[in-house]
Amino acid sequence: MMKLSARFFVMIVSLLLITQLSANDFPTKPIELIVGFGKGGSTDRMTRIMQPFLAQIMDQNINVTNIRGEGTQLSVEYFLKQPQNGYAMLSSTFAPYMPNSIINGKANYAIEDFDFINLQWFDYDLIAVHKTSKIDTLLTLLDAIQNSKKPLKVAVIYRSAGHLNLNLLLEKFHIKKQKLDYVFFESGQKARDSLVKKKVDFLIISAQGSEVIRKDIRPLVVIKETRAKKWDAPTLNEAIASTGISLPILRGSMRGFAVSKIFKERYPERYAYLVAALKKTLAQKRVQRALKIENIGYSWLGPEHSNALMREAFETFKSYNYLFDTQK
Repeated sequence: MMKLSARFFVMIVSLLLITQLSANDFPTKPIELIVGFGKGGSTDRMTRIMQPFLAQIMDQNINVTNIRGEGTQLSVEYFLKQPQNGYAMLSSTFAPYMPNSIINGKANYAIEDFDFINLQWFDYDLIAVHKTSKIDTLLTLLDAIQNSKKPLKVAVIYRSAGHLNLNLLLEKFHIKKQKLDYVFFESGQKARDSLVKKKVDFLIISAQGSEVIRKDIRPLVVIKETRAKKWDAPTLNEAIASTGISLPILRGSMRGFAVSKIFKERYPERYAYLVAALKKTLAQKRVQRALKIENIGYSWLGPEHSNALMREAFETFKSYNYLFDTQK
């Protein structure tokens, strides 16, 4: 009973905050959600599913703008050029892309320039071969990489968590990267298609989104702490346990919504309104159902936890950046 009362209290406070701030003339015009990927991708689908529900709660139109390129860097630069007054928000796969852009020195911004309102969707990677492949375990794959007369081809998203996990795996097993022919992609769909069409020998990619090619592939491992219900495959460390080697499990993609720190500091009431509106949207069962149908996450972590996770992701990629070298 107390738990129900607490939830009811939170809902009432959120509703009062939204009502109060709306009366203070925000928002009075459409809000732009800037997506760092093209239409139809995972992040775009997450954004567009939430768009009408968020618009209803805010009683204002919400427009989605897709800006792809340079690992989300172009979308971030576009966002930062907009007036930082709450009428523009970032909706993106923040990790691993934003940390990579900053670490590489290509970006003119820092993690501290942003406030991550909520990271709602987390992913993990899997390593898979074509269903007709003779390779049936991760250890046989590693043996094939080491002993093949010509480099095996692997499909991977450049500087993704999967790319980092793969290079770390090779390092731990003392396999030179030259033993592989890396085929880099900017789109998960194209990477998956390359395996289905047998243009590569294996791939390492986000598990979510790979359901569409399930019948064409054989998953060898999932890169997470525990087994995944959706995939008949051991975890990475289970698969290599017999060797006495274990690897750290690096987080996959982290998706959600963010604003600039400048906006938060200049307009604290507007910031609080956006936080409350996003939280209320994700709390709705109909929103959760719509996202779940598309295998999209709907967790509410809030700003404090989300910002801590992004700082952690940045430090992780920074510490392992040497594994990328100048590889491309």
